[in-house]
Amino acid sequence: MNFLPNLYTRPVRMINWQLSVFKLSVFCLSLAIGCYFADYIRPYIVPLLIVGIMMGFWITAIWLKAMKESS
Repeated sequence: MNFLPNLYTRPVRMINWQLSVFKLSVFCLSLAIGCYFADYIRPYIVPLLIVGIMMGFWITAIWLKAMKESS
């Protein structure tokens, strides 16, 4: 029962290239899902792009800050 809360609180260390491989895999899977459900997703493309770009900038800023602090 305690597995799920521990899943999100446990720190995990990853090398940069491993994180890049993970990001690429998530991107490929989301692209495949988007292609399959294109007709259903098309009306929501602009809000999805806005949210995706904002989250991308936010997580990149956090990542760069962490890289700066670790060096």
